[in-house]
Amino acid sequence: MLSAESAMPKALIDTNVLLAACYGRRAWQSPLLTAWLGGHFDWVTSEALLAEFMQVAARPEHARRIRAGVPQEMEKLLRLRATFVTPLPASESPPCRDPNDLFVILTALAGQVDYLVTMDGDLLDDVSLMQAMAARGVRLVVPIEFFVSLRGR
Repeated sequence: MLSAESAMPKALIDTNVLLAACYGRRAWQSPLLTAWLGGHFDWVTSEALLAEFMQVAARPEHARRIRAGVPQEMEKLLRLRATFVTPLPASESPPCRDPNDLFVILTALAGQVDYLVTMDGDLLDDVSLMQAMAARGVRLVVPIEFFVSLRGR
């Protein structure tokens, strides 16, 4: 999808990656947020992904690792700067192991992203899913691979 002369890449950031970026006292200095706010990629998301983030961030095991107010500020920032899309219908998804991941895949496809950045083994370990997504122009990558690809631009 991304041509050599094109604008910045588009990326869907999975909830697990966003949560990790929000952990600790220096959440706003995470490499992910620094790269995004620095204009190195367009963040594509959906209402469903944002709702999942807010729900999961409120769970005790995550809330104790995230400073108070960070999820709400992140929600505001995403609403201001991210591109929101409506996920494609379920019939458009390639098969995946975890039905709970369908909306992530369908959001990535709807947003015609270049990267789906995740730490979800159900997505990353599924070779046929990765091939099907690659055929549609979407690379499934872990955060470090994503950052390396940004540096190479």
